[in-house]
Formats: sequence, structure tokens, C-alpha cells
Amino acid sequence: MVSVLGATLAAAVAGAFSATAMAAAWILARPNGSTKEDALEWLRHQNVSQALSRKLWPVLESLWAQGYALGLEAAIKASGFSGEIDGQTLLDLINNYGPRWLQQIVSTLLKRIAGVLADSAGLTADVLAAGITAVLADDAHAKRIAQTEITRAVGEATVKIYRAAGVPEVIWVTDPASDVCAQCDANEAAGPRFLGTPFPSGAIAPPQHVRCRCALMPYRRS
Repeated sequence: MVSVLGATLAAAVAGAFSATAMAAAWILARPNGSTKEDALEWLRHQNVSQALSRKLWPVLESLWAQGYALGLEAAIKASGFSGEIDGQTLLDLINNYGPRWLQQIVSTLLKRIAGVLADSAGLTADVLAAGITAVLADDAHAKRIAQTEITRAVGEATVKIYRAAGVPEVIWVTDPASDVCAQCDANEAAGPRFLGTPFPSGAIAPPQHVRCRCALMPYRRS
């Protein structure tokens, strides 16, 4: 699933604008290169953020919807919840938080493109365009985004169901199949927390970081 969604994200980013046109415009405007901060400012004036946002938003909406559905299913199974689910919640989630999540992703992409532009002194337009294209078509980066956003949507759905089910306490569970970071490891080691109470890292639910694969599970005292 992550691979497919990552490929879809990469395709959307790659189709946001012409790397060739950007390279030519940058070399014309800054023939001797510039700093990364200057490149970021230049990109803002080229409406690159808007172009990326337009392409990414529908893909991310679909990704969040799929992640939310997965989270609902897993949380219902874990908590035994048998009540009605408010279908408006997903729309509220996307409307309330989607723009901020989108901006975080676009900001990261802009910084990566700006880094390529800042290191372009002496490069031909073709070589620079190839560097920009490499950023836009970075499949590994797209997969990291997909995994993070799926986990984010799963976490939101999990908290929703646990609250509806009256789950009082939860534990942070790491994925043994992935490399566990120090923060997630500490969250797991901290033991149960009342639902909605931050874990040591400050998060109340995964994801803690990019490509986080942790989960929130009900804690049942014996």
C-alpha cells in the first residue's frame, strides 16, 4: 500500500511544474548561484508552493481517507467498540488539519529544491533541470511521506474510536519490524497514559516522526 501511494505522490509532485523551465529561469535570474535562503525566496515568487499544493492535495485526501479507514478498523477491533461512527469526522479532520499537514510537506519539498538551486553555480540548464527532476521524482522520499501521513490518519481514527469506546488508558506500541527511534522507545517504556495525555515525547498518538510506524493500544489493568 505504501509503495503504491508513494508512487502516486511522486507522480503528482513530478507533474506540478516544468523542471526545465525552472532551471532556465533560475540561471537567468541568478547566473552565479545564490544561498539556499535566496533560492527559497525566489521559489515563493514563482508560485511553486501553490503548484505543488494543487497537485498534492487530492492525493493526500485519498491517502488520509485510506489511513483513517485502516485506523477505524484496527481501533474497533482493539477496543471492542460497537457503536455508530460519525462519518463527518474524516471531513472535519481533513478540513481542520489537512492544510497544515500539506504545508509541512510542501515546505520540505521547497527546501530540497532550494538546496539544488543554491548549488547550481556553473551548471548548465540541462544538468540543473536533472537535479530538480531527481528531487521531484524521489520515490524514497514519497514513500516516507505516504507512511507518515497514513500513520497520522490512523492515529486520529484510533483516538476517535477509543474515546467513543470509553478506553481510559493506552500504551504506545513500537513496530518490531522497523528501526525504533529513542523517542518512540521511551514512549513505549513509559507505560500506560490516560487517553489524550502526552507521552514523554509530547505526542498523544503516533506518528512521532517521519515514517513512524508505531500504534496506540488500549491498556487493560488486571
